[in-house]
Amino acid sequence: RRRTIAAAVVLVIGAYAYHPALLVNVLMAGAVLALHARRLRTNDWISLTIGAAVAGALLLPYGSAILNEPLFTYRHGLVNVFKDGVTPQAIGLAWRNYAEQWNPQWLFLSGEPNLRNHPGVALLFGWGAPFIVVGLVRALRRQTPVDALMLVWLAVGALPAGLTNDGVPHFTRGIFA
Repeated sequence: RRRTIAAAVVLVIGAYAYHPALLVNVLMAGAVLALHARRLRTNDWISLTIGAAVAGALLLPYGSAILNEPLFTYRHGLVNVFKDGVTPQAIGLAWRNYAEQWNPQWLFLSGEPNLRNHPGVALLFGWGAPFIVVGLVRALRRQTPVDALMLVWLAVGALPAGLTNDGVPHFTRGIFA
């Protein structure tokens, strides 16, 4: 139970430190839970419930700020692709931004133009591209729980960059991936 509570506290610290972390952490926790749900015993479910309650209690001030303090979410409202509602155009923009986060030009050749976020070099070394492709193919073929978790992590990790319209691709928003 201590580890579950510690994990809940880390999830909350991540949310307070970086707003998109809440989305990514909750989705990742859900993925881990889905992958291991069959093997969980009653004590495990009790620990998870206690951890969720601790996280919920610690997130109450966060939720209160979101609901009651307009300045808390002001910037989010400016850069959110859905600021004008969930429209077909906004969904298309979110998909384009998400795909741009995986652009090989940005990942392996040029890097992000905003030097505040990244030093202007490629995110990954070009010689690593074949290893990434082989790793993805192996993960898709083997389909073990660990492989599934890695694939979900890659998919979910780029969501914060895809859901914003403020300089995509974006190193710090895509850092989870």
